Amino acid sequence: MITQGTNLKVIDNTGAKRAICIRVLGNGKHTAGIGDIIIVSIRRCSKKSKVRIGGIYKSLIVRTRYTSNSRSFLNISFLDNAIILLSDKCDMLGTRINSLISKDIIIQCRRKIISSSKYSI
Repeated sequence: MITQGTNLKVIDNTGAKRAICIRVLGNGKHTAGIGDIIIVSIRRCSKKSKVRIGGIYKSLIVRTRYTSNSRSFLNISFLDNAIILLSDKCDMLGTRINSLISKDIIIQCRRKIISSSKYSI
């Protein structure tokens, strides 16, 4: 589960490498899981990137280290916590996802994100 202050890996091609969670969006929620939207601050990025260090963005959680139950009744956990950066209108900032994501995002009607990924579990 992702809480305030959690370090996250950015897996899209915006140029950001690491981010930290500032706030979990939702109605009184303190933790977030796969498919939830959070607000992050960028901590590390490449020199030629679309985002800047210290910038505040919305993001979608695509992988967590916490074990989650999938639709096929399997317990799935990943090795890291990963996100995708979103614009204010909840569209992807990047054009491609460079790593593995969970198919549980389909349930939240985010099919465009699934289609831009090479691999999904």
